[in-house]
Amino acid sequence: MLARDVISNGARWRIGDGKDIRIWQHRWIASSGSGKVLSPRLDQSLDVVQDLFIPGTKTWDSEIIDRLFLPWEAESIKSIPLSDHQHSDLLIWPHTPDGCFSVRSAYRILAVAQSRDQPSSSNIEASKRLWKGVWKIEVPNKVRHFIWRAVGCFFQSSSSLFHDSLGDLGTKEQIEGASASLGFGNVVDRASALLHEFRDVQKLPLRRSVPREVVKWSPPDDGLYKVNFDGAVFEDQACAGLGVVIRDSAGLVIGALSQKIRLPSSVVMVEALAARRAVMFAREISVFGLWWRHEGNKLAHALARRAVLSADFDVWMEDLPRDLDDVFLFDLA
Repeated sequence: MLARDVISNGARWRIGDGKDIRIWQHRWIASSGSGKVLSPRLDQSLDVVQDLFIPGTKTWDSEIIDRLFLPWEAESIKSIPLSDHQHSDLLIWPHTPDGCFSVRSAYRILAVAQSRDQPSSSNIEASKRLWKGVWKIEVPNKVRHFIWRAVGCFFQSSSSLFHDSLGDLGTKEQIEGASASLGFGNVVDRASALLHEFRDVQKLPLRRSVPREVVKWSPPDDGLYKVNFDGAVFEDQACAGLGVVIRDSAGLVIGALSQKIRLPSSVVMVEALAARRAVMFAREISVFGLWWRHEGNKLAHALARRAVLSADFDVWMEDLPRDLDDVFLFDLA
């Protein structure tokens, strides 16, 4: 697979105004393996993602989506969050936390694709463990890099040897005999065993765990208000929670919010939506002169976790639910 093909197949479109993303041609659905729409094209008048919005808005047209797409694909599309801001569609790399391309993530995609092409397909999971072990092994970077390249070259040369050995062979028995002679089934297990053996003889000191310091909430200056926000993910229920709390310089609650939303495509997206909801909530209750902070977030996190109990969202003005009293008092202690 060429490097250009890896980038083309691995990149995904992030929806902005929806004008540049072709519905059936581009890769933009997170839940689909290929990123492309699998539903048949029933309406030729719909071409770009913007055609799936309610005209004049940045809101999904549920009626059109439910009518034209397979049920699971329709739910996936409607769960994609849309920004109120007018910005262009953006091509991103979803295989890294920051959305930027990295050689390491691309090589991981290549390794998985290559393992699928090997005659012994039952070792894909073992191969994943091998590559993960290479990157986590506690050796100098140059040694780790050497192991990575050596194993990768072995797979590449072994694959070529396998295909060359087939030649004009056409029977099932001959192909299976060539595969067995190359020993593909034992390659990953043997390499993994050698890596474990190498780890065992290392005399590197064990890393001691450093206890994380608990960052407590600190009040803003007089006359200002502090906004804390956080998100929580509930994968088993296909939803996420957003928590926002606004407090004054005395630590008293001005307003608090707990909201349940559909599960976004990533944890980073959950945090971004929590920040966006915090801005909107402060505007809704007309609170200005704000400090925006993500540390000392114990109460906001508890509100986000509590969202799983809500049908949609709950708001408290100058108050909190009784089950969060202990968390509130911990911040003031």
